[in-house]
Amino acid sequence: PGDQVYAHPAQAQATVAAGHSVGSHSNGHAQLTRLSYGEVAGRLAIDKAAWWSVARATPTPYFRPPYGSYNSTVLAAAGDQGFRYTVIWDVDPTDYASPGAGVIASRVLGAVRPGSIVLLHVKGQTAAALPTILSGLRARGLQPVTLAQLFAANGWR
Repeated sequence: PGDQVYAHPAQAQATVAAGHSVGSHSNGHAQLTRLSYGEVAGRLAIDKAAWWSVARATPTPYFRPPYGSYNSTVLAAAGDQGFRYTVIWDVDPTDYASPGAGVIASRVLGAVRPGSIVLLHVKGQTAAALPTILSGLRARGLQPVTLAQLFAANGWR
């Protein structure tokens, strides 16, 4: 979210400099379905401005609503702000609850399949789980890809 971009500018800049794609999670972590069109659009505009101000990057076209919760108002506001894709996940290891790196890795590897989108958060235990997750994916012949690569492989535009 934009507030995190401002709170951690060096990390945001390094992410962009390393060539990673960024997307929007809106500004803050509000339940967007409880907000008006204008409030949702405003939160997305703040997030876009944060990324541009800090890292000269834009989070469009990818948007992941907080809690994975959206409705027609959220989708309309996101679309009007330039977010072409609302991205939802199919694997959630609930890493935000800090269950331990081993549990996080086990949950991901137990649920992941080709084409999965895994929900992960910026947390120490999640970072500690990544080497196990990545080696487990490789052992299955799977590899992480960007959203653009995933969409292209599936013929989505």
